[in-house]
Amino acid sequence: MTKTDNIIARALALYRSIPKPEKLDLFSEETRAWNKGDVEAQKLNLHIWNQDRWRDPFDENMYKFDNFIRYAALIVAALAFIFLVGSSAMAACPIRIRYFLVITAVCLTPTIMAIAYNLLMAQMAEKEIQTVAERGRVVEGEMELFVKAIPRKYLPDGVL
Repeated sequence: MTKTDNIIARALALYRSIPKPEKLDLFSEETRAWNKGDVEAQKLNLHIWNQDRWRDPFDENMYKFDNFIRYAALIVAALAFIFLVGSSAMAACPIRIRYFLVITAVCLTPTIMAIAYNLLMAQMAEKEIQTVAERGRVVEGEMELFVKAIPRKYLPDGVL
């Protein structure tokens, strides 16, 4: 995200660096250069919106689910501790295997959910990383085309 944010910021600075002519004349080179920079900067807003769109949902959803897993794990750990103490106190009493398996499955549920959730989030994050990186490559390509289309005298120093 940071790398693509930096590319977008560089592109926006480049597009906004073209000076606006005092008088807009549709047939002047200066007006065409400024207009192209302005149009590109406005198109870049879509990339900025796409970048910002992905920040909050992942953070908010991860936070909510992590809280759910935390409380579920605490409750199950307390129940498992009670069952452990109870089974130790009544060691002479036999326990049926199906009850043992059900209690074990219930106690392992938060751990299994956390592992599954982390695998799912890792896959989703990898997909979004690729999307964001592709967005950065697209913006870099747009900048290259922009630099080729604008006469050198309107570009800031160090761009070429």
